[in-house]
Amino acid sequence: MPPAAEADVPVDAAPAVGTSLHIVPGGGESVPVAGAPAWLDDELRTQPREAMKAYLDRHPDATGAALDRFGAQYLDTKPTLGRKVRAEWLKSQPKASGE
Repeated sequence: MPPAAEADVPVDAAPAVGTSLHIVPGGGESVPVAGAPAWLDDELRTQPREAMKAYLDRHPDATGAALDRFGAQYLDTKPTLGRKVRAEWLKSQPKASGE
């Protein structure tokens, strides 16, 4: 029997993507969602452009599409912001010698 496709998983069993960035337990403490990068703190979450630039500093070869996915998953941003931020980030990078 072939493995079940993702479409066969009931909707209520599938994890929600791009929903809450934090789970706040009864104590009111902020806890990062599983899978979020350790460097993505609360302050950066409130500044999506800066968070995306920090992502690019760590992953300079990331595409705009990858940055859009990062933003949607962890920052609740619109799909095109990552591409715009990447273009801005590339313009701000020093030119390599010989260019």
